[in-house]
Amino acid sequence: MFSCDIDINRLTKKAKKSRPREEYPVGKQPAKALKRGRTMGPDLWGLSANQINGNDQLRVGRGPGYPDEILSTKIIGERQFGKAVKLFSSTTNLRPAALGPGFAAGTTDGPGMFGFQQGDTEINEFWKQLRDLLKEPSKYQPAILPIQMLSLGNFVILSVPGGLTNTYSQYVATFEEYKQQRYEAASTLYGPRTLSAYIQEFTKLAKAMATGEMPAVVGLLPPDLSSVQISLLQDPLGDSPPPGKRFGDMEEDVAQPKGGSFKKGDKPRATFWSANPRNDLC
Repeated sequence: MFSCDIDINRLTKKAKKSRPREEYPVGKQPAKALKRGRTMGPDLWGLSANQINGNDQLRVGRGPGYPDEILSTKIIGERQFGKAVKLFSSTTNLRPAALGPGFAAGTTDGPGMFGFQQGDTEINEFWKQLRDLLKEPSKYQPAILPIQMLSLGNFVILSVPGGLTNTYSQYVATFEEYKQQRYEAASTLYGPRTLSAYIQEFTKLAKAMATGEMPAVVGLLPPDLSSVQISLLQDPLGDSPPPGKRFGDMEEDVAQPKGGSFKKGDKPRATFWSANPRNDLC
C-alpha cells in the first residue's frame, strides 16, 4: 500500500493483521457499517468507528478537513488523484539484467538440461551456491541499450535491441507473460516492466519525431567491448584478389533494363571483389 498523506486509518492492530487489504483512506462521517468494498476518490464513504471499552465515542475517525466532512472528502480525493498521476507518470524502474531458472529449461525446439523446467521460479541449493560464486554481474549483459526510430515517409521502423539486433538483450515479454516464467519470460532480462520501459522511451522518440524536436540527450552510450570479446571461431585466412584485381573492383556491373528504368519487382544484380567480412584490418 502506498501513502498519499490522508489521515489515520480506522483499523485496529488486530484488523490490520486479519484484513491487510482493507486499509483504505477514509474521510466521510458518520460511521457506517463495515463493508468489504470501498470506493476511492472524492465520493469516499464507509468509515467504521472503533470502540474503546465499549464506547464508540472515544475513538472517532477524522478526516484532514475536520470538522468539515465535505472538505475532508475533497482533500482526500485530490491527494489520491495527485499520487495516482505521480505514479502513472513516474519513470519505469527496471532490475539489473538477470535470467530466470526457466531460461535453462530451453524450449521445445531446443530443450535444456539438468532438470530445469519452464515455469520454475526456484532453484536447488547446488545452483544457489554456484550462483553465489558469481557475485559480480557479467559485463557482457547490457546495462545500456541503444534504440532507434526511423521514418520512411509514413512508414516508421522501431529498432528494438531484443534478440540479435543491435545489442543482444534476449526476449521482451509482456507484464502478464512474465509472471508465467516460461522460457521467453525467464529470458526477459530487466524484469516484468521491460516492455513498459521500451514503450516509455519509444513514446519520447515518437513525440520528438512528430513535433520535429530533438529528443533529450541522456549522455549514455553502450560500452565498446570489442577488445575483450571472446571468439571460438578460427580467424579467417588471408584474403587476396586475383592478379590484376583489387578489393572493391567491379566484376559485373548492374545491367540496364531494356526499358531504360527499373520497375517494381526487378532485381538489379552486381558482383564485385570483396574480402571476408570477418577480417579485422584495424
